[in-house]
Amino acid sequence: LSAQSAGILVNNLNAITIAGAQGMSIDDLAGDAATLYARVIDKTGSMRRFQRVVIAAGNAQISALKGSKAGDSILMSTWIFNERSTLLHSYVPLDHVIKLDTNNYDPDGSTALYDATLDAITSAVAYAQSLRDAGIRVNVVIVIVSDGEDNSSRNSVAKVKTVVQDLLKMETFTVAFVAFGTEGKTIAAAMGIPPANVLDEQADAHSIRLALNTVSKSVIRASQTTIGQQNSQSFFS
Repeated sequence: LSAQSAGILVNNLNAITIAGAQGMSIDDLAGDAATLYARVIDKTGSMRRFQRVVIAAGNAQISALKGSKAGDSILMSTWIFNERSTLLHSYVPLDHVIKLDTNNYDPDGSTALYDATLDAITSAVAYAQSLRDAGIRVNVVIVIVSDGEDNSSRNSVAKVKTVVQDLLKMETFTVAFVAFGTEGKTIAAAMGIPPANVLDEQADAHSIRLALNTVSKSVIRASQTTIGQQNSQSFFS
């Protein structure tokens, strides 16, 4: 990472992002390689009408990933956000992922998209580095799901873009964006996310289910790709 990106991430270290940087211990890993999958899910007020479909589709993701050949090597983290980020769980094996329900996914409030993205990235970078320091080969996939533009972050989009663009140069990091009923490619471009890593879908139940299923397939494909050889800017293509 550049000194500028490193500084942004260090300044974003706090109790929540440090907790998010925790995960499965080195001794418990299934092998010498791991794929870290962080999902960052919008739970703002505009998503309330889709509460149950997001819960069902989000939990179906876990089953899809567990059924893949690389399921044992995937460690998953879940963030949900409105005007603030909430860490649902840090990096755990798929069998230990906390499922979404109406208690932990109860949409309301405004949209701190940039803060949530930067929080998830900060934690992912820190945990990935701890694994690499122990000799583990790591792929990192971060997928942000939202139906709106940022309207309440303390962090600027420029900070997010600086960090995202640096991560994508490293080739072991993928950052993707799924948008429902909004200009996803425009929002993502401002954040440094390339068009091939963006899904623009309608804001309806069918599209949400389809999009999250597509994310699962893309995560599985990334987990089965030789670490360091995947194209971090063509996640969905």
